[in-house]
Amino acid sequence: MEQTLGRLRTAWTQVKPLLRFRPVSGYLWLDTIMLLLVGTLHHTLLPSITHGVFAIDLMTPWLVTTLVCETLPRGLFLAGIGALILETHSATPAGFYLCTYWVIAVAIHLTRSTLSWRHVMPWAFTFGLSQLWVVFFATFVLAVNAGSSIFTWMYLRVQCETLLTGIALGMLFCHRYLGAGIKGEDG
Repeated sequence: MEQTLGRLRTAWTQVKPLLRFRPVSGYLWLDTIMLLLVGTLHHTLLPSITHGVFAIDLMTPWLVTTLVCETLPRGLFLAGIGALILETHSATPAGFYLCTYWVIAVAIHLTRSTLSWRHVMPWAFTFGLSQLWVVFFATFVLAVNAGSSIFTWMYLRVQCETLLTGIALGMLFCHRYLGAGIKGEDG
C-alpha cells in the first residue's frame, strides 16, 4: 500500500507543474484537454453565469494565443478542434468556424515573423482583428440567411461586448509572453 502511495505522489509531482490554465503548455495532449475544458466552459459555465445578458467569447482568444505561439500544424490541429467544439452548439452553417479559424491561422502564420511579440500592441491588434473577423463573418452569414432584420441595437451591443471581452481575455492569456516574446523569436 505504501509503495502505491509513493508512486501516486511521484506521479502527482510530475503532473502538477503541467496543470496550469493556459493556452500553450508544450504538450499536444495537454493542450487538447485544455481546449476541451475551454469549450466546456464556453458552452456551459459562462452562459449560466451571465444568464445570456453579457456575451463572452472564450474560444477565439485562446486559439489566437495558441496560433501565435505554436507551429502551424499544431496550431491548425487545435484550431480545428476548437472550431468543431464551437460548431456543435452553433446555429451557423456547417463549416463556419472552420473557415473563420482557417483564415485567422493563415493570417497569423504569414505575419508572425514580422511582429515583435514582446510588446502589447501586436497582441492587442491580433486579438482585435481576429475578433472583428469572427464578428464580421458572422454578421455577413446572418445577413445573407436572415436579411437585414438582425441589425438591431441589441445585436450591435452583443457584438461590441464580444469584441471587447475577446481582447481583454486575450491580453490575459498572453501576459506571460509580454517582455519575453515567443519561442523562435530573435531578440
